[in-house]
Amino acid sequence: MAETLSTKQNDLSVYIEKLCKIHKKYQELRQGKYQELQLTNRQYVFCRKLENTAIVVMVNNDEQSITLRLPEFMQINKLMDCIDETLLDKSQNGDYMISIPANSGRILYCL
Repeated sequence: MAETLSTKQNDLSVYIEKLCKIHKKYQELRQGKYQELQLTNRQYVFCRKLENTAIVVMVNNDEQSITLRLPEFMQINKLMDCIDETLLDKSQNGDYMISIPANSGRILYCL
């Protein structure tokens, strides 16, 4: 008898597959220089940088959503969410303010 996955298990499988594709697609994740940007007991943000590009990984382990500002020193021209492949806009003051839902994360490609 074939075993079928529940909707929740299938959603997780699809998400893990997407993460694997992102890891394969972006050499920054495999070869980039590691730099920790923020570490608290609830949030963890790091980047992996090559010469002109970087990937920023943001994890929110809190029950509340948060908004974090990307550091100015990163000098980002364009920012794309790797999960849904959408470009993100700067805030009115020129910063990138990134919303992270509760118990979630973001993977951002910086050009």
